[in-house]
Order: sequence, then structure tokens, then C-alpha cells
Amino acid sequence: MKFLKRPCLECGRLTEPGKSRCPEHERAVRRVWDRRSVLNRRARLASGDGAASRLRYRVNREGGADCVVCSTFYPGGLIRIDHTLRLADGGLDVDDNVTTMCHYCHQAKTTAEQRK
Repeated sequence: MKFLKRPCLECGRLTEPGKSRCPEHERAVRRVWDRRSVLNRRARLASGDGAASRLRYRVNREGGADCVVCSTFYPGGLIRIDHTLRLADGGLDVDDNVTTMCHYCHQAKTTAEQRK
């Protein structure tokens, strides 16, 4: 499949094949998107009470934890703190929304979520 050059959505100049905006306007739009993403994440974290940090502290203090998926005990370095409902999807950083998962199960869950 070959992409064609098309006019920029902002200024009308021809873009790179497969792009909707010229490089100048692409950077401007990305800056707005990136800034909005940072502000949204800060707001979501501020609305919670730091449950992920508290759980990570407890896992490190105890030396490890059980994975909620495979029920195997792993040392702290292989345990990931997972938000059941992702922060990107509107989940909060509260105790009911965080669990412990081993590195392998967390990677499988993350891959499955990215495919949706």
C-alpha cells in the first residue's frame, strides 16, 4: 500500500506521505496532546491516595508478594503493581484498584490491553 502526499489540515502545504499535517503543525498539535496527557495523569493521581506507592512499599518491606494471576510468590524485583482499571481508562490510584502481578503476567495483561 502506497501513501500519497496530501494537504496539511492546518495550512494546506503538502505533507509527507501518510501524514495529515506538515512537520511544523504536527509538532504544535503533539505539544498540546502531550501537555494534556500530563495534566490528566496528574489530576487522576491527585484524586487518589497513593495506593500504588503504599502497595509497592509493602511488597518491598516483605521481600515479595504473590501474583494474583498465577498465585506464585515472587521476590519484590519481579512484582509489578498493576492498576486493575488502567489510569488511562479513568481508573483511580486507590486500594481497590491496585494488585500485585508477576512480571510475566503483567506483560501478558499489558499486551492484551494494547491490542484492544
